[in-house]
Amino acid sequence: MPIPAKDKNEIREAALFLEHYGYSVSEDEYSIAYSQNTITIDVTYPPYGGEGSVGIRFGDTNSYFDIGWIAFVRTGRKGRSEKLEHVKELLEYVREQYPGIIDRHFCEESMKLVDEYFKKHEKECEITKDTFLQANR
Repeated sequence: MPIPAKDKNEIREAALFLEHYGYSVSEDEYSIAYSQNTITIDVTYPPYGGEGSVGIRFGDTNSYFDIGWIAFVRTGRKGRSEKLEHVKELLEYVREQYPGIIDRHFCEESMKLVDEYFKKHEKECEITKDTFLQANR
């Protein structure tokens, strides 16, 4: 889904700290990418989600991690339902946790925590998935 120009301006302002860290900015109609060496932090509005998304890609290992899931399992942040506000909250998390976020091992460990969360809440996740599928048939 395209990111409206007004939202892009607010996202760029919220992510200004990345430019201060030396990241270069590139964008198209659907995303804003902040790149430095082999790390890229992407901001998008996925077409099928109600929330905006922030992710980090490590180009040297071709690995990608969703910052929303990392923030959730590490701090309990559940985000916001409105796309722009969700993205701004995730960028604030990136700013606060920057040394960890740019550490691939931290991200990998976070994904292990996500897996553990799903195992622990398997029944709840199945109910949610079933409810979603029934509502969208």
